[in-house]
Amino acid sequence: MKTRVVASTKVGYVMPIEEAILFSGKEAGICYMPATVMGHSITLEQFSYVLHMMEDFVVKAPDSEFNKNLKPCLEEFVSLHEEFKVEGISPDSKNRSLSLFTNIERQDEWGENYCTTYWASFAQLAQAQRHRTLNYEIVDSSLKEEKYFVPPIIKGTKLEKSWLEDIRSLGQFYPQGRMVLVNERGTAENFILKCKERLCGCAQLEITMQTCETLAKYLQNTKETNQRVYNYLLQYAGKPRCQFPDYTCPKANCTLGAAKALNRLV
Repeated sequence: MKTRVVASTKVGYVMPIEEAILFSGKEAGICYMPATVMGHSITLEQFSYVLHMMEDFVVKAPDSEFNKNLKPCLEEFVSLHEEFKVEGISPDSKNRSLSLFTNIERQDEWGENYCTTYWASFAQLAQAQRHRTLNYEIVDSSLKEEKYFVPPIIKGTKLEKSWLEDIRSLGQFYPQGRMVLVNERGTAENFILKCKERLCGCAQLEITMQTCETLAKYLQNTKETNQRVYNYLLQYAGKPRCQFPDYTCPKANCTLGAAKALNRLV
């Protein structure tokens, strides 16, 4: 993927590309880059499948404004990894495609398994994708809407307007702070595994907030319908992971501590 500096948040400042790349690593979700970066380890066989799926996406997916930005990145990625295509391995027999996108608007479900849809930034989705026991999809239609995440520390202040003007000026590049509808599905037990990573003062704030909200909805919608799941979830409600009954925190001295882990602005 080619990288170029479009603009900096400091008016009139020409940011060197080296500084922009360094900044992007430290401030994921705040800086604006032409493409959201998601890290993922994978087997050679599965990597070959993914390369074929990327090629299919470039050929078959509609040329929406988002896809016009995405397709050149996928083409370049595939061209740089031709050597990893394994002969005879193709997703065509099962008609498989990239699972990150869907045109299905799913209904919420709560029980032994759950399904819920919410607005999330690309930055939060990149964090969520790391939970491989859960399934995440971007609802295609939401890519047409311009919504942006506003950090709570500036929300409701005079800086919010400046923030939105700044990030909207880069809307055509789909910055990491842009929000999309995300569908999340999985089992109750695997959702709690997510909670054991995200209900923590060290986690990205947006995904912590969303995980708290999903847990609250899960409890509300199983209280009268599934007592086992409700009681199972209840022991994790309203507290950070360091206070979970079955979690041992590896950090002896936490910066925020249990009191501020879920009650913070950054």
